[in-house]
Amino acid sequence: VLTVLLRLTPIYLEHRVIVSVLETMVQEYDPADDASLRLRKKLNDAWSLNSINQVDASEVKIRRRRAQLTLQLDYQVDFPLIGGVSGVWSFEESVTTP
Repeated sequence: VLTVLLRLTPIYLEHRVIVSVLETMVQEYDPADDASLRLRKKLNDAWSLNSINQVDASEVKIRRRRAQLTLQLDYQVDFPLIGGVSGVWSFEESVTTP
């Protein structure tokens, strides 16, 4: 059980950082100023600053409609457990402006 916790904790913590980055970007979104390329650069910068390695920033889907922004990210993390046994943890996140 301890081995599983030691394997899952860093994955969970990095996922929480990813969610925090997505939520911050949506909260700070300015429809008059933030084009898709600018949003993509902000994502890449945040990924680099936070040392996110589980998934690439390019996998975040950006949807803009008028004043609304949706950032969506679906990904899986494979991790070793014991011996030749490994696990898969799937994440699905979607954050939208109010």
